[in-house]
Amino acid sequence: MKLNMFENAIDSIRHGIEHFIIGKNDPKNYKYSIHHVCNGVELLLKQRLADEYKLLIYQKIEKKGSSTVGIDDAVKRLARINPTIIREDEIERIERIKKARNRIEHYGVDISKKDAEMVIGDIIPFLIRFLREEFGKNLRDFLDMEQFDQVLYIEKAYSEALKIAEEEAKEKTYEHKAGYPNLRFCPWCYHETFVMDPEDAVGKCTMCDKVSELATCDVCGSIFSKDDVDAEVIEGQNYTCPDCMAHYRALIEKD
Repeated sequence: MKLNMFENAIDSIRHGIEHFIIGKNDPKNYKYSIHHVCNGVELLLKQRLADEYKLLIYQKIEKKGSSTVGIDDAVKRLARINPTIIREDEIERIERIKKARNRIEHYGVDISKKDAEMVIGDIIPFLIRFLREEFGKNLRDFLDMEQFDQVLYIEKAYSEALKIAEEEAKEKTYEHKAGYPNLRFCPWCYHETFVMDPEDAVGKCTMCDKVSELATCDVCGSIFSKDDVDAEVIEGQNYTCPDCMAHYRALIEKD
C-alpha cells in the first residue's frame, strides 16, 4: 500500500473514527481514536506546508531528509505564511488534541467514551473547515455513512456538553483569598472548566467530571491540580503551578 501525505492524513482520520465506533466493544479503542485523529491533523498541517513549499515540512529546510516539524512548528509556519490559514480558536483546538495525544503517549491512560467524544468533537469543526477551504475537499466524501453519522453525533454531543459545562463552571467561579480565581484549564480535557475548592483541597471539571487533589504554588500562591502535567509536583518538597513553570521554561528557551 502506498499513500501520499494527504491520503495518509485522511486514512488516519478515518481509522480514528472507526476506533471510536468499535470502542463500545473494547474501550481501548477510544485511546486509538484520539491518537489516529491527531496524527491525521498533524499530517494535514504538513501537507498544507508542502503545498506552499515542499521543504517547509522539514525542521531544517536547507536539509531535505531531516526530521519533519511537529504540530507546534507546523502551526507557527502556516501562521507566518498567512494568519488566516488557521484561525485563533482553531489553534486552541489543535493544542487540545495534541495535549490529549501526548498524555496518551507518555502517561497512563483512563479514557472513556465521553473523553473521546470531547477530544474528537472539539477538532471536527477545524477538520471540516480546513479540508474545504485549504484543500477544496469535503470530509464527508472520505467517510462511509456510518462513519459520517458518528462524526455528526460526536460534534453535536461535544458542543452541547461544553455549553452546559461552561455555564456550570461560571456559576461556581469566585476569587479565593489568595486573589486568584478558583477556575483553571482542566489537566485532562484542557477546557477552562476545572473548578477548584481550596477549602477541601479538591477540584472537579464540569466538562469531563475528572477529580483531582489541589496544591498551592510555592512561587505565586495560586492553587492548581496536582495532576497537571505542565506543573511541577514533588510531594512535600516543591509545588510549582503550570503558569510559573511556563514562565521559567520561556526564560530557559531565551538562553
